[in-house]
Amino acid sequence: LLMPPELATAHHQGDIHIHTLEYFGSRPFCQDWDLRYFLYYGLLPDGRGFQSSVAGPAKQPEVAILHSVKVLAAGQTNFSGGQGFMYYTLFLAPFMRGLPYARVKQLAQMMFFELTQTYVTRGGQLVFSNIQLPMGVPDIWRDVPVVMRGRVGPDVYGNYEDEVQTFFRAVTEVALEGDHWGKPFNFPKNENYVSPEFFKPEYDDLWMLVHESVAKSGAPYFDNMLPAYRGYGKGISCYQCCAYQFSSSPE
Repeated sequence: LLMPPELATAHHQGDIHIHTLEYFGSRPFCQDWDLRYFLYYGLLPDGRGFQSSVAGPAKQPEVAILHSVKVLAAGQTNFSGGQGFMYYTLFLAPFMRGLPYARVKQLAQMMFFELTQTYVTRGGQLVFSNIQLPMGVPDIWRDVPVVMRGRVGPDVYGNYEDEVQTFFRAVTEVALEGDHWGKPFNFPKNENYVSPEFFKPEYDDLWMLVHESVAKSGAPYFDNMLPAYRGYGKGISCYQCCAYQFSSSPE
């Protein structure tokens, strides 16, 4: 989202003043990123590799998590609003295969602490961040090839249902427990994906965990895909503090 150029120019020239604008007049607002891009190409924090070092695609889960944190931090320097990832638990799930639960939970904890101790944005602030958290594999992604370690496929995301559930549980438990003092993590905002395929008994324990977190801190967000206008099953949903929808329907 960008401000109309004529309004941005008027503000810059002093013809009008838009209060509490911060950087919005000259920068895009929010951005939800597709983590698969970085899992395939690697990471160039400055976008071109001229000033920053260039990292290849992550091969280990710790590196994948840290790359995701750095993407949001780098994005925050170029945007005036929040930074986030769509389908975070889904796209990282293949890295969790075969790991003991304690390590998966440590990875989730590392992500939270990295994002809430990366004190780098506008005048000394945390990265305003969010992660979309499907608790299983959404139907629309079941036959889509996995992007991992610089390759596409041949495996598909539908084969990682257990890993998505495990990583979701770890992220939600860490959010519920909070930091060393027991304070809720301010970021990233946890966005829970509410869609029909997750209203099955196998997800009951995960929903209870989410609602424990809601009862304790009120922090989790919900992306409600149930109303007909959301076009469930026809596209993808990206959600920050506002929502936008890509679907096959012209509406």
